[in-house]
Amino acid sequence: LQEVAPGLRPPLFSSPYEAAAWAVLSARRPSRQMTEVRRRLAEAHGATFELAGTPTSAFPTPPQLLSVQSFPGLNDLKITRLHGVARAALDGRFDAEALKALGPEEATINLQTLPGIGPFYASLVVLRATGFADVVSLHEAKLLAAVGDLYHLGHPASAEELTRIAEAWRPMRT
Repeated sequence: LQEVAPGLRPPLFSSPYEAAAWAVLSARRPSRQMTEVRRRLAEAHGATFELAGTPTSAFPTPPQLLSVQSFPGLNDLKITRLHGVARAALDGRFDAEALKALGPEEATINLQTLPGIGPFYASLVVLRATGFADVVSLHEAKLLAAVGDLYHLGHPASAEELTRIAEAWRPMRT
């Protein structure tokens, strides 16, 4: 794939802030359901603008998100955690360049101090919102399963197997 599409990259979130908010929204909930909640939250509390002739709503900014006290589809814990994400954004903790300067490992550890952001979601924020190109994600079960399948391992790849296999993918392991 790299030979036929040099530079192909996975799609990125628009910002680490929005990736962290998605992490809180989607944790332990069906993705399709939370995509709809995210859309409705953006329509109710974010800015709406026209994009190619279609009204489009942006995810609420941190101050807008802090004003949300309740919302259909979000329990009190998710609202509290979303407020934590908004406050962290206002404190500069989701600055993409600052996260990149920390490096992927330190940035991932740093984000896990936020309530509701564990290893999987910290990795999602770091890898899918900062643009690191050469990091192996060891916390994505679907990736481990796909590698096990595509490399005929007969089981999902272990972290060690994925690390070994991914060496051939340098410099685009992400």
